[in-house]
Amino acid sequence: MTKRTFDQILGDKLRIKREQLSKTLDDVEFEAKISEGHLTKIENGRSGPSAYTLFKLYNLLQINVNGIFDEINNELNNIEEDEH
Repeated sequence: MTKRTFDQILGDKLRIKREQLSKTLDDVEFEAKISEGHLTKIENGRSGPSAYTLFKLYNLLQINVNGIFDEINNELNNIEEDEH
């Protein structure tokens, strides 16, 4: 199993939520004032967003901050358990 990083898991969750809301990369770029290239890197787990960028994305995508961090923490813990 390939070890996934925090940024990869976060990026997947942001992309899934964006798609659930039927928002395109262009929509998010315009509404959150984040470049499409940067957003693509975040969704692909190749770039970690700043706290301010996360704040804008969470508000725009209607994401519960505590909930998503709990989900990511659980997934990271499951990966670590699988490795042992």
